[in-house]
Amino acid sequence: GEVCFSQATYNGGYVSITFDSVVNYDGNLPMMTGTTSSLQGLRYISIDPLQAGSAPIGGTFRLSFRGAVTEDISAGSDIAVAISTALGQLSTIPSGGVTVTKEDISVDSTYSYLYKVAFTHADLGGNVEAIQVIDSYNLLTGTDAAIYVFTDGTEATTYSGTYVSMTNSGFSSSNLGSGFVSQQGNELGGSFTLTYRGHTTEPIAFNAADTVVKARLEALDNIGTVTVVRTGPSVWKEYVWTVTFNSMPGLYPYGSGDVLELAADATDLTGQSSAVGIDTDTMGSTPLGGTYTLEVATTNPATSTTTTTTTTNIPSDASASELEEALNALSNTGTVTVIRTDEADGYSWLVTFDGCKIDSGADVCTQGNVTAMVASNDNMDSCVTSGDVVTVSTVDEGSGPDTCSGTATTLCEDYVTDLSGAAPYSYLITGLTAGTNYYVRVAAHNSQGYGYASITNPEYETPTYN
Repeated sequence: GEVCFSQATYNGGYVSITFDSVVNYDGNLPMMTGTTSSLQGLRYISIDPLQAGSAPIGGTFRLSFRGAVTEDISAGSDIAVAISTALGQLSTIPSGGVTVTKEDISVDSTYSYLYKVAFTHADLGGNVEAIQVIDSYNLLTGTDAAIYVFTDGTEATTYSGTYVSMTNSGFSSSNLGSGFVSQQGNELGGSFTLTYRGHTTEPIAFNAADTVVKARLEALDNIGTVTVVRTGPSVWKEYVWTVTFNSMPGLYPYGSGDVLELAADATDLTGQSSAVGIDTDTMGSTPLGGTYTLEVATTNPATSTTTTTTTTNIPSDASASELEEALNALSNTGTVTVIRTDEADGYSWLVTFDGCKIDSGADVCTQGNVTAMVASNDNMDSCVTSGDVVTVSTVDEGSGPDTCSGTATTLCEDYVTDLSGAAPYSYLITGLTAGTNYYVRVAAHNSQGYGYASITNPEYETPTYN
């Protein structure tokens, strides 16, 4: 219809309009506006409110969580149940994942309601995303009807300027008791440090990459190299770093040694009950240590008698010269040459029985195929129980003098004691068979000692530690 009259004719006249029913509106309606484009002359419209409408909260609204949107939620008599049911039907919330309760607020208003939504499912731990109100589906009715979502304790700062002035909402920081203030979900933050035997790392972020943890640990003077693997995060932003100690200063072989557990300082971590736990997954192996002995058995080919001697204790990490000294001190064998090799998991020694010596005024030479040495690991460290011990294997078998009936020892050997002639000295070997290979070893010494001249077909034995 139309309302049309002249202000000059009807000075002070007005039209009273009462809204009985408006779609999607109830209570105090927005002020009407006028359009004067169809009027002529001095066009003028004045609209004033006579009585504000009043109505309880009604209508419907929708909420969203992690992109999923609920069906219409009715602002009826039991909104808590309606909210709980609608959120529970979302694909982003596990069954029974939220609990909705109506909270009392300290304001005298029939039209003000507060509902607490608690995320209770384990998959919704940590600081979850905020529930959102979908404005395009917000069809709430009633006097000054509005809906807010309070998160992370922001009620007093984010919404106070808006909702305190609203007659029917009535929410303010003073009206909300401490038990009703929204809380941020619990999750980790901050940093921590690790300590090993008095040496402490630089701060490590709660979500540090595995490369960062590796760098922090290897920067300590008493840690060698480590491998770090990170897993996580959990819904609370928890992480697990698995640290493998590949080498530690002063321990050999590389990777051996049962290191002490790291100590953690979680003072600078944030989050409720935040802590750093240290657990040992696999114990380290025992480092190389202790001593061993070698037993050497030699047989006199002339008399077929066997003599067995044992070295003194040899360090598990003996140098080549230390092992040579231990073997050369034996009375039943000639001199040896030793070469030591550092392996990835221990040491190996290559022993060559290649020389002669004088023992108690008698010449002692190692001749023929020496019986493999026998190692005793009784004094090695506890690695003996795990099978990591000194073992001996033959690399090349030795060969010695053949038997000859025409010599005093029945061996094809001879002792020359008269070298009064002019050099060069020579020795005539007779009785040889054409087409047969012969090998000769010559050893010489004077009254002050002995000298080695040449050797063929030596025997090698290698004590090794694995």
